[in-house]
Amino acid sequence: LVCEHPEVEAAAANCQTDQFDRPTVGSVTLCLNSFNPDDENSRKEFTSLVVHEFLHILGMDSFNFPYFYDPKTGKPRTPRPLVEENVTCVDGKVRSVLLPDNNTIQEAYTSKGAHYFEVVTPTVRNVVRNQFNCQKMTGAMLENQPTWEGDW
Repeated sequence: LVCEHPEVEAAAANCQTDQFDRPTVGSVTLCLNSFNPDDENSRKEFTSLVVHEFLHILGMDSFNFPYFYDPKTGKPRTPRPLVEENVTCVDGKVRSVLLPDNNTIQEAYTSKGAHYFEVVTPTVRNVVRNQFNCQKMTGAMLENQPTWEGDW
């Protein structure tokens, strides 16, 4: 697919879930504007892009955070029913979103005052602490650039 916005390389989302809110069906749009199959670096970047988009389908985006479950209890991390709330996003825009519980996502500020959010589930926290050998880390910071979905 050749897309009309050259800055957009791809988009993906899940579009069906099971009784436990786990994604079962998804859709990916890949824009081939900048893909060059004859260039090895382009092929590697394209492969990384496809993997990244499939992670969105599997639930790794901000729209799915309210649907995360606690694997120990089998219960949703965010109480039901989910309620939309108006929030100010890191790009300064106010949006109406289904807000996950603070046991899943927490808002924070850097020492320089930059606004960000981080995933703070026990599993993510442990992986981040081990990856960076820093037991003080509280979670994985989400990207703070204005994109359609939250990226890690």
